[in-house]
Amino acid sequence: MFEYERYLGKPWESGASGDDAYDCWGLFRAVRRDIFKEDVADIVFEERPSIKEVIKAYQDHPVRQLLKPITLEGAKTGDLVFLRKGLYACHCGVLIKDDYRNYLLHSVEETGVCCQLLRDVKKFGFQIEGFYKIEFAAGTDNK
Repeated sequence: MFEYERYLGKPWESGASGDDAYDCWGLFRAVRRDIFKEDVADIVFEERPSIKEVIKAYQDHPVRQLLKPITLEGAKTGDLVFLRKGLYACHCGVLIKDDYRNYLLHSVEETGVCCQLLRDVKKFGFQIEGFYKIEFAAGTDNK
């Protein structure tokens, strides 16, 4: 889990993907880029998005076609966790697993980048929508 500590405490900023600030998707992209050496396409908004715009972006983003739903038991550190308030995903984070617990690394407007026990996401008003593995096609450069 130590390799993820470099992100902790960085502020949340809409549209940011590092090194000084992150939004939730930007943090996921940064982790996949920095640790897993994978380039995940960005989600770009003209201005600070509404929840409806975020939901639509998550549903329509090209990376959705690369996501394979998995169970928590089958998930690994670095996999995507979509969270929802209501029916649809509106937030995401990075799963971190150790021998005993499951954690969520995510960036929240109120606190910035934090790591919490996965079971505690309800404290931010979220429910887990699902766990996803990205399956990149061989030879692709922009996922």
